[in-house]
Amino acid sequence: IGFLDGLEITEIMNPLLEYMSEQFPKVDVALFTMGYERLATWLYDGRLDLAFTQKFDAEERVDISYDFLLRTSECLAVSKNNPLATLESTTLEVLRDTPLIAISENDHDISLRIILEACAELGFRPTFKPSPSFYANKQWVKANKAVAIVDSISQLLKEPDICMIPLEQFRDSSLVLAYYDNNF
Repeated sequence: IGFLDGLEITEIMNPLLEYMSEQFPKVDVALFTMGYERLATWLYDGRLDLAFTQKFDAEERVDISYDFLLRTSECLAVSKNNPLATLESTTLEVLRDTPLIAISENDHDISLRIILEACAELGFRPTFKPSPSFYANKQWVKANKAVAIVDSISQLLKEPDICMIPLEQFRDSSLVLAYYDNNF
């Protein structure tokens, strides 16, 4: 089972793991955290049977089906010291003047591509800093050197130095359970 790095899904995973161990005691369950592209690659090549990811990712993949789990929304993660931290909500327009940090495994990362396309429709390209991991993203945001677009169930919610500002929705980031059609 794979899940998108940075999502807080304990409330979903704990009952699932209990059920699996009770109903299928001889099945070995392995858990992996990774980004969008690796989740899809591992589903396609059979290293994963299931992946917890976001709807906008799963719905663009060929031969990937998904079941809806939880309606979520996106937020802008900013340092508590950032002037944006006082906003009650915001839009992608704030990225005109604010560097964006995003995990990007490659230039075709689906999440980053959708963000850049949405900004292009608004007439600008944000200053983008690539990041290798969720942990690196967190550090950039805490240091007030960039902001990040994250899900409302992000592990960043637990960070006292980070403020989560609701972001006007430009894609459906709901939590889904995805699987490769040819594996089932």
